[in-house]
Amino acid sequence: MEKAGSSRMHDCQTHDVSPKPWMLDSSEVNDQPKNVLDFTSDITKRLNITRPGKRLRKKDYEKDYLAKFLPLKFYFRNTPFTSSTAHALGQILPRLCGPVKELDLCRCNLNLDSLRIICGGISKLNYKMEFLDVGGNELGDEEVKIISVILNKVEGLELMACGISATGLKVLCGEIKELETPMKFLDLRGNYLGDEEVKLISGILNKVVKLGPRGCAISKDRKQILHEELKRLGLPKSTIDF
Repeated sequence: MEKAGSSRMHDCQTHDVSPKPWMLDSSEVNDQPKNVLDFTSDITKRLNITRPGKRLRKKDYEKDYLAKFLPLKFYFRNTPFTSSTAHALGQILPRLCGPVKELDLCRCNLNLDSLRIICGGISKLNYKMEFLDVGGNELGDEEVKIISVILNKVEGLELMACGISATGLKVLCGEIKELETPMKFLDLRGNYLGDEEVKLISGILNKVVKLGPRGCAISKDRKQILHEELKRLGLPKSTIDF
């Protein structure tokens, strides 16, 4: 499915950051991290610095200071997440100075624990996140339940090939129905969804501007049912991208 703003650049902006006394050493202070490896070595190190025989935890004001220099787009695609990286990201997200435009965690080998930590940080955001991509992670229904809790914090959600079945979809759709403002898009491509789940999908058509169930086992007849429901609701046919 073509996502709104798909042409946006993933590269982070670069800032000059002057060394501060609380940082480990000046060699750490160059440009903002461009990928998860820099993020792990740079941000995690500053949040929890380990020295011989001593572990120093950053104080809240130090974390707030650090957050001022971070980008509002995070591109981690195809890079496995460690527990320390998940913790660092979960801590830093609520401290950012503006709305997160993009958090790309596609194919990052996320598991239940790392997803819970990251979603915990997202739940504390002061602004809505424009785009969250967790596609390509074999999340399953339990992980989808965790994501469902933060739907009021994201405008667009990519869940392509996440191993979602009817159980997870039911929870997801239940939370979407409760949203005050419709999501801009929801991508469900390549999940374990078929004709039996069409009723669930039809129940959220007025809560999603763009819905992508392409690659799911939905028959032609059931697709027609969805199109008829769109017509009944007065919504454009383009709402659903098959």
